Formats: sequence, C-alpha cells, structure tokens
Amino acid sequence: MKELSILLIGVIAIFAFSNYLRRSLYLDKVKSRVNNKAYYVRKLPDKQEAADKLANIGIKLQNLIDGLDLEDKEKGKYNKKLKDNFNSDYITENIPGSQYVAYSVNKGEELSLCVREKNTEKFMDDNIILFVAIHELSHIMTPENGHTPLFWDNMKYLLEQGARMGIYKHVDYGKYPEMYCGMEITSTPMKV
Repeated sequence: MKELSILLIGVIAIFAFSNYLRRSLYLDKVKSRVNNKAYYVRKLPDKQEAADKLANIGIKLQNLIDGLDLEDKEKGKYNKKLKDNFNSDYITENIPGSQYVAYSVNKGEELSLCVREKNTEKFMDDNIILFVAIHELSHIMTPENGHTPLFWDNMKYLLEQGARMGIYKHVDYGKYPEMYCGMEITSTPMKV
C-alpha cells in the first residue's frame, strides 16, 4: 500500500511539473480590459484580445450559472454542484498540441478552452466556444465521469437555459457541422 501511495504521489508530481512547464513555455498571464482579471493566454501578439475573449466567455458562463434554479426538483442538486464548483476566475486558453480541445481540471477548478482556429490562429466565434464550454460545465455538474445519459441530459438542459437567457444561440450541428480547434462538431443534444 505504501508503494502505491508513493507511486501515486510521483505521478501527480510529474503531471503538476509537466503542466507548469507547458504553461510557462506557451502562456502569459494577461489582465483583461473587460473585467480586470488576469487570464493565461498564448504568447501571441493578440494575447490582449485573447484575455478579453476569455473574460467575455467567463462572464457569460457565470451569468448562465447564476440564472439556474437551485430549487428545481429535477436539476437543483446538479445546478448547486455546478455553482459550488465552477470558478470563472480560472479560465485559460488551451495550449497547442493538447490532447483535448477543451477540458476541466478537477470538475471545475480550472477550465481550459481553445479560442483560435487550429490552422489560422484566428479567433473563433463566441457561440461555438460557448457550446464547448457548456459541454465542460456539464461535466462539472454531473457526478458521473464520461458521457453518460445524465451528462447528455445535463448538457441539453444547460444549452436550453443558455438559449432561454440569450447567452447561447442554438445551432443544429447535425445539419450545420462546424470545426472547433481542428475537431468537427456534428451533433448537439439540444433539439428545437
């Protein structure tokens, strides 16, 4: 048991050091003009715009979460989990070559998002970034890991709430697929 604990600590330490090294090589901390908060963004000439984009995305996500009903009979406990765990202060730009185009660390500690087109480095439309960010929020609010039926139900719910609040504009990616950071999005759990 002791050996397993030492191995686990070693793996965690290697992961943490690797993450620190990748972040320091590729990212700068830039204060947004939108909300005066600092964001880790790629070391590119338009890094100020990237920080402002992450700030705007974070504000929209926080508005979505703040608008959720914590007393809802079906979704209240999941809404509370999301509200308790998501921190809009820790949204970072994804590093090129990352295994995932977006991810959440420890179900809400940090949210990493791709905000640029893979080949051109141009900024993507906020709506598709919000779709992917809402996908990540669904992971945060769902107690299970992976893409379970509850996860998809929660994502559908968040997309519907975002559309109702005017935060997210529904796109039928089944009919109108779009590229996101080199990955094609071809479906959505939200049906109109």
